[in-house]
Amino acid sequence: MILGNKKYVMSKGLAFYAELESQRLEKELANGWQIEKINWFGFYQLKKIEPEDRQIAIDFYSGEKGDIEEYLSIYEASGWQKITSYRHRYFIFKAEKEHEAVYTDEESFTSRINSERVWFMLNAVVAFFIGLTAMGIMNL
Repeated sequence: MILGNKKYVMSKGLAFYAELESQRLEKELANGWQIEKINWFGFYQLKKIEPEDRQIAIDFYSGEKGDIEEYLSIYEASGWQKITSYRHRYFIFKAEKEHEAVYTDEESFTSRINSERVWFMLNAVVAFFIGLTAMGIMNL
């Protein structure tokens, strides 16, 4: 859906299909739409820009929130430009097409996937107990 200079696109699963979503966002960028933010309902908000032929990388950050600046500076120093983030955990970067990919070895890719899985499981447990508590309160 396009409203003025904004386009809204449903995410197909940032957490589950990061590489496919990267390719999808690259196509949008080539058509002149750059991701601006991600909302809680799973929609990407894109803004109209001049078309760019660049690559997109989506990375999951598993470190402490106080160390985000250092994490971002490492990406910037290696030629990646931050576009946006979601909940200070998912970061979306862009770089020239010929630039080296973020994950070039299986070990670092596996580490990212495992960190992401643990984060999701912890969030699911917290959500479960909040729901359980709310149901208990409603039954009083």
